[in-house]
Amino acid sequence: WSLGLVTSSNRSITDSLLSIKSFPEGELMRILECQIKVDPKDDATWSKQHFGRLLNNYGHGIEPYSHALVSQLPMILNKMQTVQESVDKAAEIRSTERYWSAMATIAITGGTIAKTLGLHDIPVKPVFNYAINLIKDTRLRNREYMFDSDEYLGGFLQRHFNETLVINGNKDSRTG
Repeated sequence: WSLGLVTSSNRSITDSLLSIKSFPEGELMRILECQIKVDPKDDATWSKQHFGRLLNNYGHGIEPYSHALVSQLPMILNKMQTVQESVDKAAEIRSTERYWSAMATIAITGGTIAKTLGLHDIPVKPVFNYAINLIKDTRLRNREYMFDSDEYLGGFLQRHFNETLVINGNKDSRTG
């Protein structure tokens, strides 16, 4: 429950949950799932060159990054609190969305620390904005998934009114 995890798949985790459980509300409140859209200008040669390098690159940033975390832990915890307050305010976080807040906070704080160490040059503000929009979009999507079961059944029956067979339980006079 306390592990932030990033994973990649060709199948939506949310779709998988919904296929095995009718109302996985608790599970959905622990998932922030982003869809990577296909870039129409995608260049296969560029992708092969750059992603191919990952096969033999195990990273070198962990040493300065972990050293900074350990040596400056009180300052980093303060930074996390400040970032989390900003995330909570911008995304209007509710108590049930605390995991989303924590995920965004960890990503933004970690990215800020890595940038300060010179491990990347990615602007932080667009990442912050993306995280806030992802939380808001996920909130709306989950609301659609988790509406009341009576409402769901009523909507289904209404859409299929002319396809409904009603059996009243009485004996059929033709066959007894």
